[in-house]
Amino acid sequence: MELVTLGVGTVALRYIKIPIGMAIPAFILWYMSMDITPILFGHDYNWDMRKYVSITFGVIMISIAFIIDNRKTVDYGKWLYIFGGITFWGGLSTLASASEWSQALYFIINVMMMCVGTLLGRSVFTIFGSLGCIGYIGHLAYSIFRDFAFFPIALAGFGLLVVFIGWFFHKNREVIREKLFKITPQAVMNILPHNRK
Repeated sequence: MELVTLGVGTVALRYIKIPIGMAIPAFILWYMSMDITPILFGHDYNWDMRKYVSITFGVIMISIAFIIDNRKTVDYGKWLYIFGGITFWGGLSTLASASEWSQALYFIINVMMMCVGTLLGRSVFTIFGSLGCIGYIGHLAYSIFRDFAFFPIALAGFGLLVVFIGWFFHKNREVIREKLFKITPQAVMNILPHNRK
């Protein structure tokens, strides 16, 4: 049923050339990412396998969106970016963290998502990346300062820091984007989508 809906939605895009037309295929792909693990592994799977499949599926969806973004003038990539971001970030965020190093890696990936969102002009990556960063800062506040008498003050400080960073980014996003473009290698700049309306 999912494959039929995906096929019909894809065929419909040939005749209905509007960006919202991609919402149905993108939603179906996201839904398929939850059902594909039992198909791949049979009954011999666990929740971690589901999470890794979700991450992989999300990367594939984002890659397809990027390719479409480069080839089409109509913004078909938007919905694939949204559901691909949900699939990737959801799987990544629910993975169990074995150490502080894995938590730090999670933070770095979220910062990279924010940079990708800024380069591509796609807020979905910026939103999920900032949520991940907030989660990591909350983890640090709770794990480092929870036994201190100043825990409420530290937590309030982290909260104010998050609000300030969000306000600063929103106010200066165009300047930040221009500076990010300047430090981005030309090879990367050449493959960014330029023909989207």
